[in-house]
Amino acid sequence: ALGAAQPLQQLVKVGLSGRAGGVVELTLSPKGLRDLSGEANLKIVGAAIGPGELPIPGFGAPLSLPSASIGDLPLEMVIDKGAIELKPFKVTGGDVEIAAKGKIKFVGSMASTRLDLHFDLHATDRLKVTQEGKNLLTALDPKSPLLPSRIRRSFSKKGWLGISLAGKLSRPRFQVRKSHVR
Repeated sequence: ALGAAQPLQQLVKVGLSGRAGGVVELTLSPKGLRDLSGEANLKIVGAAIGPGELPIPGFGAPLSLPSASIGDLPLEMVIDKGAIELKPFKVTGGDVEIAAKGKIKFVGSMASTRLDLHFDLHATDRLKVTQEGKNLLTALDPKSPLLPSRIRRSFSKKGWLGISLAGKLSRPRFQVRKSHVR
């Protein structure tokens, strides 16, 4: 279960649920993770996020995030010389739609591992039905004068919000950016 993966839980800082299954083929090296090769074809069944608080730079206080279903996440990864490439995917139909892509590079210790992950999120009408969902979407309304202008400009015309995690695994930088989904 995703909620039991402590490194992932510490990085994301909101509730996670779902069960991972699939095939992972790895070639290990005496050099450790820096020379790891292989591929992984996983599927997270019944993925959901929340509840929790989501810190957004420039927003002041963290946003309260309600429980929201995502659906089944396909995670296809190619691993070459310690670099993991997450193949792009897009999942629709749950409370939150998500698109993602990115890379993870093992460098020395696990804490020095480099992240370059990009997520695009979109709330669906199913999330708007709950009071917590309405509160979250009101706080994130691009037309709200309370929303910092940098975040307001980061929404695509279809309402997708881009988020990136970059830098070292031990201290990732969380950035709100223009969504790649059009």
